[in-house]
Amino acid sequence: MERDHNVQKKVDQAMHSWDGIKPAQTDDFFYARLEEKLSHRQQAVLPQGWNPRFSLALAAALVLVFFNIWTVLEYDQAYGANETDRQQSLEAFAEDYLLDIPTIYELNSEE
Repeated sequence: MERDHNVQKKVDQAMHSWDGIKPAQTDDFFYARLEEKLSHRQQAVLPQGWNPRFSLALAAALVLVFFNIWTVLEYDQAYGANETDRQQSLEAFAEDYLLDIPTIYELNSEE
């Protein structure tokens, strides 16, 4: 019974804790100053005119894309026409980098 009384007392304290609270008060013209600061911040965030960083990044990306396309076209022109040359190039590459050495998985599959 004592426990129920303590619980009820704590519930009443929690329910009445909001009774003395008053709304927050600000000084005069607070909202006007706040709106002015926010409007200046929004104007500073928006880019104005030409941005050299964006232009440099765009130029670098275009150069990279150009070189990638050029590399693919040159490779296709050199190795795409003749399939035997391409196969010989791949075999030479595999031999140079020892790619034809069997792995443990290949050795186990043969047994």
